[in-house]
Amino acid sequence: MRKKKSYMNKNSLLSEGFFDKLKNFLQLRPKIDKKEFFDKGMSKEINSLNKATDKFEQSLKKRFGDDYPDLPRFTWRDFIKL
Repeated sequence: MRKKKSYMNKNSLLSEGFFDKLKNFLQLRPKIDKKEFFDKGMSKEINSLNKATDKFEQSLKKRFGDDYPDLPRFTWRDFIKL
């Protein structure tokens, strides 16, 4: 008869606390506070980027006409993954 090599009961992962350990691991990830992100001036920078995109889009429409599609605007979610 073979000896059991692992202390873990493979038939019942719930009783071994597997999901509790997984939950604790996922909670340890650093989180970005949205207010802190905007307080650092990133919203001003994104607004200036969108204004520059507006100016570029106007120049494109002057050159190629109104049939040129609109360019997408940026949000803070484009740069930060929560």
